[in-house]
Amino acid sequence: MASDRKIAANRKNALRSTGPRSAAGKTRVSRNAVRHGLSAPIADLPVSAEMDRLARKLAGEFATPQRLEQARIAAEAEFEILRVRAHRKTHIDLNAANSRAERSDLLPEHRNAVAIMEALPEMAALERYERRAVSRRKRAMRWLMYTAPLKDEKSGLLPRLRAPS
Repeated sequence: MASDRKIAANRKNALRSTGPRSAAGKTRVSRNAVRHGLSAPIADLPVSAEMDRLARKLAGEFATPQRLEQARIAAEAEFEILRVRAHRKTHIDLNAANSRAERSDLLPEHRNAVAIMEALPEMAALERYERRAVSRRKRAMRWLMYTAPLKDEKSGLLPRLRAPS
């Protein structure tokens, strides 16, 4: 159990970390989740037909419903990864273009380095989205490879793959 001193310190810290208090601060943080659109569900985007095609390909010809569901998760995660990487590239390209306009005193390769350095805080924020998508894809692909058996039209089921030791 926590000591009285630790409980008091936690309560004191909680009073300070309540988020923004002014109307302007609340308005600013309310837009955090939609700043780049990466938190929006990918199923609502126009790539859902491509995603379904990839899922059917991953699941195989004789897919069970569970196998198809895991394949959909893997396909969705793959498209999320592509979306994050495209956003990252766009952000770096915009920084490079701004750097070329503002920093004409530097050599071109130095301007690119400055542009990448200026983009690093945003890149760190994007890393969270990519990590989450990579983790989801990896988990679904492992399930597809090691858990769910494949069906063979001649003999019924094929043996499962063994998980690496």
